[in-house]
Amino acid sequence: MPAVALPLAVAAVPIAGPLAAAVIAAVPTAVRYAGMTPEDPGMGRLGAALRWLPGFVLFVAAAVCARIPDDATLALSDRTLAIGPIARANAVLGCGTAALVALFGAASTHRAGIAIAAAVVASSVVVAAFAGDVARVGAAGIHVAMMVAAITMTLGDRGGSAASPPGWRAASSYLTLGSLGLVTIVAGLSLADVLRVSPGGLVTESFVIAVLAAGFALAIGLPPLHFWVPVVAWRPSAGSATLALGVVMPAAVGYLVQVLAGIPQLGGATLTARLLTVGGLVACAVGAIGAVSPGRLGRRVGYAAISGIGPVLLGLGTGTRIGVAGAMVALAHHAICTIILVATAGAVEQRGFAGSVPAINGSTSSSDAGSERGASRRTQARGAG
Repeated sequence: MPAVALPLAVAAVPIAGPLAAAVIAAVPTAVRYAGMTPEDPGMGRLGAALRWLPGFVLFVAAAVCARIPDDATLALSDRTLAIGPIARANAVLGCGTAALVALFGAASTHRAGIAIAAAVVASSVVVAAFAGDVARVGAAGIHVAMMVAAITMTLGDRGGSAASPPGWRAASSYLTLGSLGLVTIVAGLSLADVLRVSPGGLVTESFVIAVLAAGFALAIGLPPLHFWVPVVAWRPSAGSATLALGVVMPAAVGYLVQVLAGIPQLGGATLTARLLTVGGLVACAVGAIGAVSPGRLGRRVGYAAISGIGPVLLGLGTGTRIGVAGAMVALAHHAICTIILVATAGAVEQRGFAGSVPAINGSTSSSDAGSERGASRRTQARGAG
């Protein structure tokens, strides 16, 4: 059966649709900053429509992706791009999950940040999937997993309702920083292709390694780009934090191993080994210091998760078979321990023990502080009498 030539206008819908949804979702925020909120007279119906419209636009993009034939090809200037079933499935999952995130946000709150982030992530998923490369498809899969984790963060917060701000803030920061890291990784893979085709040009090996290192540091949550890890560890529900730190974070590390194995000229470079070794040592140090510092139990667990990635990076930095095998064993151990720690911390904080135990929370609760003040006053009164 001959390949089906896909019109450029049809292929542009999955990419342009999420971008249009992000712009539409940003309109209510822009109107609010301009001094006129969607609840004002004349803007009520328009504001409601703008809250729901991004989700429907993303669903249209998902439907267009689903209608693309398995043997479709797309002509781009001097090259022909084959769009396989795996790329199509990733694009459908990306746009469909982003649509669910946007519609859930419209139904539960009036905040547009989560819809904007989901739409941008969906666009990058489609671009990564349509690249037709196994490494880029892996980036699209991590993106979809991040969106699933983000939507679970909005379902309920510790000590709050489903629409309370902390979970939405955690989801927005997680999606924004994580997707920025994955987009940077895809850009680094494209630069690696340029380096392979025309070595010795402006794109050097060191520059490609630096771009990929920055992307993986954001996606995995490695110091100094670990901003989202402590927030995700304690602000949303224990289930979503377990999914993000115990499943998606190790999957991102596994994706790092896949990229290093798929690009031998980068995986065997001396600079790569040095970055992995230094990154592992810094992750161990920062994670250990954060884990023993005063603060909420959830934040401490987040830093412990960062520390657990350190030995994995150190094993990968050796570049030997036994070192990589040890890194994979350490990664499996880290995933299991993180799931147990995050789930336990969530149960402790949900039962209210963290607020009454100074060693866990880093401070006494208001009731304990009040009783201590009352006892000191009674002691001073007895002394005066």
